[in-house]
Amino acid sequence: MEKVAVIYGSHYGTTQQYAQWIAESLQAPLLDAAKTTKEQLQNYEWLIFGGGLYASGIKGFKLLKEHSGEKLILFTVGLADPKVTDYSPILNNNLSKEQLQNTKIFHLRGGIDYGRLSKMHRLMMAFKKKDAEKKISVQPNEEDREFLATYNQQIDFTAEETIAPLIDYVKKELEAYV
Repeated sequence: MEKVAVIYGSHYGTTQQYAQWIAESLQAPLLDAAKTTKEQLQNYEWLIFGGGLYASGIKGFKLLKEHSGEKLILFTVGLADPKVTDYSPILNNNLSKEQLQNTKIFHLRGGIDYGRLSKMHRLMMAFKKKDAEKKISVQPNEEDREFLATYNQQIDFTAEETIAPLIDYVKKELEAYV
């Protein structure tokens, strides 16, 4: 049995980029969730799963729907700033209570290129913009302000150094099991 695998679900590439950096740092195999089976995951002691955030979902996480969360590390990648964003509604919508208790979770910041978005994603972002505009007029918050300031632009917040806490956590956990 191998120690660690890095699995990702990415639509536009930022989650895949983080997953590549993590896999390289840990010298672990990199697996695309869309091409990976549950049976393949049984070959690994620890799973690091990265999923892009789309609406209220985590891309590709259905692969781990039945996983207990033990020895599972989840990293999400989204446009919003993790320092000011409450991810609990998304996590509660995607993870079981057992997974929420057992899984170590990290949030990383991705990017967006409105020119590359699918029609569905463009429509979703337009609805989010209208919602943010309504909310900001009633109860302004930093997340909505920043979203509106970057709407319809090409923005890339990915940064390799932001994986350091995740890498440190994995290394400490692996040392504990040696």
